[in-house]
Amino acid sequence: MNTYNVITLFPNLIEEWKNIGIVRQAIKNQLVNIETTNLREFGIGEYKQVDDAPYGGGPGMVLMPEPLDNAINSSNSEVNVFLTPSGEQLDETLLTKLLSFKSINLIAGRYEGFDQRILDIHADYKVSIGHTVISGGEVPAMYLLEALIRRIPGVLGNPDSLSKSQLDEIKNNKSINYLGHIDISKELHNYDVNLVMSKYEGSSRILLESLYIGLICISNNIPGTTVLSSKFSNSFFVNDNNIQEFKRNLNEIINNDAFLDSTQNEYFGNGADYNRKLINENYTSIKIAAAYNKIYQYLRGEIESYRSEFV
Repeated sequence: MNTYNVITLFPNLIEEWKNIGIVRQAIKNQLVNIETTNLREFGIGEYKQVDDAPYGGGPGMVLMPEPLDNAINSSNSEVNVFLTPSGEQLDETLLTKLLSFKSINLIAGRYEGFDQRILDIHADYKVSIGHTVISGGEVPAMYLLEALIRRIPGVLGNPDSLSKSQLDEIKNNKSINYLGHIDISKELHNYDVNLVMSKYEGSSRILLESLYIGLICISNNIPGTTVLSSKFSNSFFVNDNNIQEFKRNLNEIINNDAFLDSTQNEYFGNGADYNRKLINENYTSIKIAAAYNKIYQYLRGEIESYRSEFV
C-alpha cells in the first residue's frame, strides 16, 4: 500500500480533502494511506517559530530549515518531494517515476518558499504543477496526490478511465487500434476487429459508422446503441457482465458463412442508410432549437404562474 505524508502548516486542509471522492474511497479500501505532519509542532522556541529571513538575504520570509529538517527526519519515507513553482513541471513521465515509490514526503511551502539549504539537503524532487505563485503548497500537494492515486490499480471504479500513458501504450500496441480523435470511418475499414474502450463515450457514433460499412457489431445493450442497431441483422447486444451471451453471439458469427462473406457487407450496411436518414431528419439544428424553445416557454409559463400566486 502506498503511503504519502504531507508536511504542512495546515494539516486540516489535507484531512478535510481526504474525505472527498475517489481519495476517500481509496483510503477506505486500503489502497493508499495519506498522513499529515504538522510542521508547527517542530517549530523553534516558545512560539514554535517556523519562518525566518532568507539565509542569503532577499525580501520576505521563508520556512526555516531546522523545523523542516526535524519534520522530514520524523518520517521514514523513501523520497522527499518539495512543491514549488520553480520545480520540474508535473507530467506523465514524472508521475510514473513517483509511482515507483511506496512512500513519499510531500513538503508544502509557505511564505516566500524554502530556504535553499533544506532543498540542498533533502530535495529528491522539486515539483511544480504550473509556473505561477499561490499562497502555499497544500493545493499543489493535493493535486499531485490525486494524480498519483488515480493511477493506483483498483482505485478507479470504472476501468475505462485510463491515464494518458495507458492510452499511449494501447495506441503503440499494433494489435489494438486506439481510435482517439481520428477519422473513424476510414479506420474502421482497416481492421477486422475494432475495440471501443468506453461503453459510453463515443460508442454510438462508432457503432453507426461500423454498421454503415457493413461490419459485424457486438455492443452493450445501453441507450443509443439499441436504437441504432434495431434495424440490422449484423448487430448483437450483450448485457453487462454476461459472458455466456457474448459467447453465443460470437458462435453465431463464426458459424454463419454469411457473416464471413465480405460481399455481404453491402447488404448488411443498407440499414444504416435508414438510421442515418432518421438521425438527419430528427436532429437538425432547427428541430433542436425548436425543442429548446418549447422547454423555455414551458418553464417561463411555470415561473409566471408561480409569481402570480404571491402578487
